[in-house]
Amino acid sequence: MKKIITPVLLVCLLFMGCSKMDDPTRPYTKDGEIIYATRIDSLKAFPGNNRIKLTWLLPANNSAVKAIAYWDNKTKSREIPLIKGADNTYAYILENMPEASYLFDVYTFDKENNISVKNTTNTVAYGEVYRKGLLNRLYIKISKRDGQLVINWNLPEKEMIGVEVQYTSTSNTVLSETTLGDSNETVISGAVDFSKPIKFRTIYNPGLKAIDTFAAEWSNTIDISNL
Repeated sequence: MKKIITPVLLVCLLFMGCSKMDDPTRPYTKDGEIIYATRIDSLKAFPGNNRIKLTWLLPANNSAVKAIAYWDNKTKSREIPLIKGADNTYAYILENMPEASYLFDVYTFDKENNISVKNTTNTVAYGEVYRKGLLNRLYIKISKRDGQLVINWNLPEKEMIGVEVQYTSTSNTVLSETTLGDSNETVISGAVDFSKPIKFRTIYNPGLKAIDTFAAEWSNTIDISNL
């Protein structure tokens, strides 16, 4: 027998076909359309001394009222207030972070508690282990020039951003002078008491735009009485 497809049957067949095409999404939409909170943009993380700074952007018409950062496979989290800075950038510092590497998943939530699509970033929190491994910059010589104390430094290692020199003035006051890492000479023009020893320490920045600096241990005191 020859089958005749009527207009009504054709519509039914098309409807059934479309329903099958929609099947992969039906488990996600069976209770209605999913509403997401506004996803943050340009998420960045900056290392610090047992702390980490997060920055991000949100559009002006966003629906987010709070954010939560998760780490350690979502076993740890912290709620982040959404406070916009003068440059329209949001920022928050996670304090009391143990020295370790971190991978963050950050979500926002709207007033109905709808969640956003996640945004991910990673960085490191530095601490005492890192600081104890820091070495002081080597000096080539220490000399006296026109009554000034002059220290000539060796080339700086990576991440060295300065050297702090501590000395005693002729008025018996302990003072310090800091020289930036790109300079190979420290000149102390104040009234230096050359009968008293000096010491120094090197200042480091771990890189990656870290929000904190770290100082190596003070060097052993150096006798300058023979200058």
